[in-house]
Amino acid sequence: MKVTVWNTTLHLDQQWQLDVVPDNCPICHHGVEPVLKAAFGVSDFPDQVFAQLAYQCPKHKCRKLFIATYEPKSIVHAAMQLGSTEFVLTALAPRRFQKEEFADEVTDVSAAFVDIYNQAKAAEEFGLVDIAGPGYGKALEFLIKDFLIRERPTAYCWISPATFAASMMTSRMSTSTALAR
Repeated sequence: MKVTVWNTTLHLDQQWQLDVVPDNCPICHHGVEPVLKAAFGVSDFPDQVFAQLAYQCPKHKCRKLFIATYEPKSIVHAAMQLGSTEFVLTALAPRRFQKEEFADEVTDVSAAFVDIYNQAKAAEEFGLVDIAGPGYGKALEFLIKDFLIRERPTAYCWISPATFAASMMTSRMSTSTALAR
């Protein structure tokens, strides 16, 4: 899709080729055809070449503005290349995290699981994958622990947090040792 972009470096309007228009609002998470409000480009060759477009969500209950950032698919060395270069969508901002909804049965067993899971999901959505992975693991541990406590309340001493964590580590180490053989 060709868009007229105000190039703030060259101080002129140019036609730039964009790969896609966002089809979901990053704030309300509805599928939309956003309204383009403004388009700006920067072309400090070859290090800083990008476009930022301000869109508005058309949903009546949202109507928020968000910014789509586009970067060139290939390196651009000169202004004459801008019109023939494809720019790809690389980011949307701001993003509002949308919590995962779980069945009541899961929430009843472990509200802590739902809370920790959603924190891990938020970390993942913001690109913090080194935080998200252990977060998902911790959420799963809470779900298992809370399920066992609910099903076998008399076994709580075995399932208590310190004992449970130690038994998980021992189990993992013995599994790793068996697999190594």
